[in-house]
Amino acid sequence: MTAVRMPADEAGTEGGRAPASERPLVLVADDDALVRRLVGVALRDAGYDVVEAPDGPAALELAMAHRFAAVLLDNQMPGLSGQEVLTRLRASSETATLPVLLVTAGDTLAERLAGLAAGADDYVTKPFSIEEIVARVRAQLRAHNAWEETLAAHARQRSALARAMAVAGRQPTLEATADVICHARAGQSDVQSAAILRFTADGLVVPIACSGPALWGMALCDPVPAALRRYLLTRSASGPWWERGDSTGSPTPALIASAPAACIPLRDDASVQGLVVLGLSPHATVDPAAALSAGIDFGAVAHGLLRRLLVEHHEAEANRMELQWVLREHAFAAHFQPIVDLADDRVVGVEALTRFADGSSPETRFREAAIIGLGFDLELATLTAAVDSAKAITPSDTWLGLNVSPALVMEDADALRHVLDLTEDRPIVLELSEQEAVSDYEAMRRAVHAVGANIRLSIDDAGSGFASLRHILRLEPAFVKLDRSWVHGVDGDPARQALIAGLRHFADQTGAQLIAEGIERVEERDTLLDLRVDYGQGFLLGRPAAV
Repeated sequence: MTAVRMPADEAGTEGGRAPASERPLVLVADDDALVRRLVGVALRDAGYDVVEAPDGPAALELAMAHRFAAVLLDNQMPGLSGQEVLTRLRASSETATLPVLLVTAGDTLAERLAGLAAGADDYVTKPFSIEEIVARVRAQLRAHNAWEETLAAHARQRSALARAMAVAGRQPTLEATADVICHARAGQSDVQSAAILRFTADGLVVPIACSGPALWGMALCDPVPAALRRYLLTRSASGPWWERGDSTGSPTPALIASAPAACIPLRDDASVQGLVVLGLSPHATVDPAAALSAGIDFGAVAHGLLRRLLVEHHEAEANRMELQWVLREHAFAAHFQPIVDLADDRVVGVEALTRFADGSSPETRFREAAIIGLGFDLELATLTAAVDSAKAITPSDTWLGLNVSPALVMEDADALRHVLDLTEDRPIVLELSEQEAVSDYEAMRRAVHAVGANIRLSIDDAGSGFASLRHILRLEPAFVKLDRSWVHGVDGDPARQALIAGLRHFADQTGAQLIAEGIERVEERDTLLDLRVDYGQGFLLGRPAAV
């Protein structure tokens, strides 16, 4: 490889060392020594340091090894052409944005397009004037310096935004998270207002966070007017857009004479969950495309923080709407499963079970209702349906077992008593699940007595749930229901038999009677009878059915 000339002391150093001065360093690569010298003298006189390279390989090696402010590449050089050097420079992250001017003797359109396609920032055709070369280098450096300053400013903004976003990610609620995000973005660059709007499951558009001057007359937590709602829902389905802030094409007075704004939908899969609106100062000189691009980047970060909370809110709203429909339409029915005396196969009671019209799991339905605050409403509605349907069950002394949550008994005993007053003196057994906690057993006993003096208690799912056998010990129920996990395969399992025998002894001491759930085989029933279990329930003895 031909030796490379580095700047001398007055303009650099010999032998490839970094230049001593702080002047911008320019690489001039050309196989014509006279051209290199003339261009070098002109650039030095203009205030630059210059490094010369006589061929393509030397130019590539220098460009990769040193930090240049700009590069002039002759397109026709031995070893590697200027275009080949350019292609390799653009392929490296270290030199991908380095300003490069391609110099060529050809002036055909095809050559110019090929050079620009390879990544050249400018194109110079021989013969050229020295003044033109200097002017073009200066222009490239001005543009590059401005671009770097813009990047640095954006980096500072992103750093501040990242710190604020980290705080947002630690907020407990959707509204608190959205509020931190809005305040982090408002006031940066030309953004004077920020708002995050949520699209609800029932088709409303609700601002959940705002910062800066009010946008479009929106008020926090108040659904936007119908015309604006329809417009925002329609536009959001098509992706981000730039709202001009004037009357041109405005479908609603809220958008007339407002500030220009970048609007970024918060999209998850096929649905749009909300909208980020960044309102810019009406006096700012802003490129709409650049502002929208920055808004899209910000929207992606905001959505990453909000996505889970938005999904949870949307699912809760959808569940609420569905459960409200279930309650309004009474989309459920009571089925009853017989409870049989194992000694003589006589039906002594029935357990009321809820079946939903859409086939939903009762356990899931009741859990969802409790989460969104409709638990008591659903319990009371299904209990009322069970009591009403049970009027047709004969004989009238067959007891009716009703599943109730400890919370309903403790917190709304009056409503529960009102439902039970409809039973027409049929014996009632309230079944409390052992899988729910009871914080105050004495208060629970008082609440049960307040519901009805003749109400008997049954502990459901004994041995499977929250408090083990504590419910039985503290509440002194009339019945204890053995969980089906104790019953399944009991005929061939001495350990299960020992557990049930121990509970039988415990029940004898407290006056309780045992009910075995989930009996499906004759062998299971016979074994339970041998263990002195009083009553049984399961598919062998009768499946749940409507009256």
